[in-house]
Amino acid sequence: MEYIKPLSITKLLVFGGNGFVGQAVVKAALDAGIPEVVGLSRRGAPDDFMHDLDKHPSYAKNLKGQKADIIS
Repeated sequence: MEYIKPLSITKLLVFGGNGFVGQAVVKAALDAGIPEVVGLSRRGAPDDFMHDLDKHPSYAKNLKGQKADIIS
């Protein structure tokens, strides 16, 4: 069996970052120590994230919100 080196993820884009599943993915990424996590949503602002993500130690430093809407 051949050993495969794990990928080193430096940036993660989460579509629907304000949604229920998206927020869980964002939290898991922050917990995993990914240096930059971008949550893409219609609202965009990281202030809109819930589930106590604002209390996460790397929230302000590593999480960015980006506003986008595929409809308009």
